[in-house]
Amino acid sequence: MFKSVNCRVLLVSMLISPFAASATLAANLTTSQLNSILKDPSVKVSATSNIVMGTGPTVTVLTEEDAKTSEQDLKIDALFLSKALMEAAPGQIEKVKILFSQSGREGRFIIIDNKEIQDFGHGKISPEKMLATMRFADVEPERAPGLEPRRLYLTLVAFAR
Repeated sequence: MFKSVNCRVLLVSMLISPFAASATLAANLTTSQLNSILKDPSVKVSATSNIVMGTGPTVTVLTEEDAKTSEQDLKIDALFLSKALMEAAPGQIEKVKILFSQSGREGRFIIIDNKEIQDFGHGKISPEKMLATMRFADVEPERAPGLEPRRLYLTLVAFAR
């Protein structure tokens, strides 16, 4: 299932709904509220599911995509997901890390910050340049600082008892 999105349509959609102050400035949105935002039908993405983790200033979105979704379409989804969250929680969310899960592929992610979304929305960056500058990074396991693998295993075993 490929979606073809003209870069002009992408730019227009970003310009149509400019960042606006809202009542959410008074109180931070909860993770549950942020998840509800991404379930709204006006957020046009191809992902089959999205889960927000965290409340800011950096949030992570776990998204499941069809295995055939192109890299450009993943980048467009990342833009729309980031834009929706940042607009709904201005001042609360500065960066969005979108973690993509696709059957048959290793996990990958893209990080988008508020300035990139604002610059793009105000026409300072063209759609082509915005998409070209977005880079996927591979998900890699992180080691716990100061713990050797054997020590970590022993710690986990002791904790499980």
